Amino acid sequence: MNQSTPSLGTLTDRIQVKLRLGDGYENPQAMWARVRALSGTDLTHSVVIRFRSDVQAGDLVIYRGRKLEVIEAKDLNGRRAYLQIAAREAE
Repeated sequence: MNQSTPSLGTLTDRIQVKLRLGDGYENPQAMWARVRALSGTDLTHSVVIRFRSDVQAGDLVIYRGRKLEVIEAKDLNGRRAYLQIAAREAE
C-alpha cells in the first residue's frame, strides 16, 4: 500500500463514505477519490482521498454501486494531505 502522492487532478472518481456508528452507518458523504483495483491479495481496492481523521477500519466506501469495506486507513505521506484506504469488496 505504498503509493506516491497523487498529482493535481487525479482524484477523478466519485465515491461515498459511510462511517460506522454502533450497529449501523451514518448517512453517506460524497467526495472525490482515486480508486485502483488490486490483484493478487486479499485487498481488492486502493482508494486515495483528501485527508480525514474520521475514516477507520469497518467503514464503507461505495464506488460505482460496489460496497468496499475499509480494512486500513493511513496518512499517505505523513503530511495529513491525503488518506490511503486499503479495502476489500464487501458481500
